[in-house]
Amino acid sequence: DNKLKWGLIDRQGGELIPFIYEELYTPDSNQFLAFRKEGEELFGLIDCKGNVICDPKFGYIDGIDEEHGLITAGADEDNLGVYSLEAGEMVIPVEFDYVCYQDNIIECEESYSSKCKYYNYQFEELSFEGYTIVHEQGGIINAWKNGKSCVMDLEGPPVMENGTDYSRNLYERGYYISGSETLKGLKNISGEIIIPERYASIHVYGDYVKASDNMKGNWNIKDTLYDI
Repeated sequence: DNKLKWGLIDRQGGELIPFIYEELYTPDSNQFLAFRKEGEELFGLIDCKGNVICDPKFGYIDGIDEEHGLITAGADEDNLGVYSLEAGEMVIPVEFDYVCYQDNIIECEESYSSKCKYYNYQFEELSFEGYTIVHEQGGIINAWKNGKSCVMDLEGPPVMENGTDYSRNLYERGYYISGSETLKGLKNISGEIIIPERYASIHVYGDYVKASDNMKGNWNIKDTLYDI
């Protein structure tokens, strides 16, 4: 009919999905494709064999969390929520322009703002009031408040506060860099002072710490080495 149609082929040129779709694309997924047929306005989801996973019901599909069976979708790319394939409904409302699936939390940026809301995978909203740049990995939350770092578990109060730098590897070993931007030290997660807060910069290398009394330009002066 002289109209452009989309399908899917394998590396040998064999047809996997027939060329019947007006739009067909992979929304951040290796297993699924968003599709729209001619004359229809809404997108659905199919697998790479053409099996329908979700009927057309979205104006736009932005991404998929395959592990949890979740679709980032909504009216358009600036109005997104989270749809559960298992529940067959939206589980996080359509009021965001960005959704990021982290290990244990879902980060959602409110449309046309720099503010975020956070949810767990039971789709309960989490409170990180006052904190910015919240990032989670392996059950550990790192957030920033008033220019200082805070590390916390998903459950309970912060386990480390007022750090000036964050390293997951350092935290897993039981330490964090404490103090201020100009006077730094090292503590363990129980708050015990390992290195006093009197250094301009601290860097951890394996089993030792390099602490500099002061800095001039980009140069460290009077370095001291500590074992940890």
